[in-house]
Amino acid sequence: MVVAVDAVAAKMGGARRHLDGFLKVLANGGRRHEFSIFINDSIPLDSLSPNVRLYRVRVGGSSLRLLLWQQFVLDRWCLQNRIDVLVCLLNFGPFRPTVKQILFQRNPIYFCDYYLSKAGVVGRLDAKIRRSIAHRAMCSAVKIVTPSIAMSNMVRKSYPELPPHKFAVIRHGFDATSFTVTGKEHSWSAPPRLPNEIRLLYASHAALHKGIDVAIDTIAGLVQSGVNARLFLTMSMEDWPSGIKNVLSRVASLGLERHVILTGRIEQEVMPSLYRHFDVFLFPSLCESFGFTMLEALNAGLPVVAADTPINREILGHAALYYPPLDAKKAAVQVLSIIEQDDLRSQLKEQARRRIDDGDWGWERYAREFLHLVESVSA
Repeated sequence: MVVAVDAVAAKMGGARRHLDGFLKVLANGGRRHEFSIFINDSIPLDSLSPNVRLYRVRVGGSSLRLLLWQQFVLDRWCLQNRIDVLVCLLNFGPFRPTVKQILFQRNPIYFCDYYLSKAGVVGRLDAKIRRSIAHRAMCSAVKIVTPSIAMSNMVRKSYPELPPHKFAVIRHGFDATSFTVTGKEHSWSAPPRLPNEIRLLYASHAALHKGIDVAIDTIAGLVQSGVNARLFLTMSMEDWPSGIKNVLSRVASLGLERHVILTGRIEQEVMPSLYRHFDVFLFPSLCESFGFTMLEALNAGLPVVAADTPINREILGHAALYYPPLDAKKAAVQVLSIIEQDDLRSQLKEQARRRIDDGDWGWERYAREFLHLVESVSA
């Protein structure tokens, strides 16, 4: 079987993390098939196996150029090279594919009520256009794959006419055994702790739907309660320039400059060492399709306080404390309960261990499910 994979839009965040694991799956578990992978020319990746061939595509940051490439260049290439199945990893694909198409739908903001309520007129219009384009591709796909039940439900709520048999859920893989500190060269240089400091971590890239304002208001509430708390955000100005400027302005207006720290982007190989420097993991994101860092926090044994959304419940289960989304006061109350109750911290740590051990999150499981799906579509 010959499979083409469109991963050109996977450049950062969870999409890039998924791509790295996905390529290993193909190299290790898919050797009986041939894969042609189209990636962005800015990504420094090398092929891991003779059965995996990488093609670099230059589309810059233009969504229109990517769309035109998918509709005309990619589709024609698949026909000319007698591809059996085309897998599009990020939301969009040919509207009239000449081969069988599997479409991964993994960007929640097009379907998320929380995001749309905060996006403003321009943001809502942009999301509506992108959702319509995604819908065209979904109508033409043989299978629509989401990384969670929550993501599948969001899509089906928006487009109830899409038949249920088209949908398949394949959770992203997470290798808990490899998520360890591998050496001094991969250690995060933690700043010195302040006296009686409580450290909160929110590991995510910056975007409107990430609930950053809730995180800042949570810290403000803790500081007002007399807690010497500091929040570390693994975010960079280049991720979202206008948004980060607003974040910094809000931090300054609340007098929280000493209590909110932007670390900039953290390389993935450094992440295992990052978590061990923190007391609580805060996850205020309003919509996700999966959420790798939630699993990373559980694996590190960190107590988690998260917005009470379907996806967060699906990933974290009983291994977290929840608060109503957008309610920073109740988020602060949950953080305080963890700080003040030793038994609760121990209980959450044990629940986290069970969640990781019993969840079958690994990439081997992902490989089985993905290859089975591709083979069933090709048959």
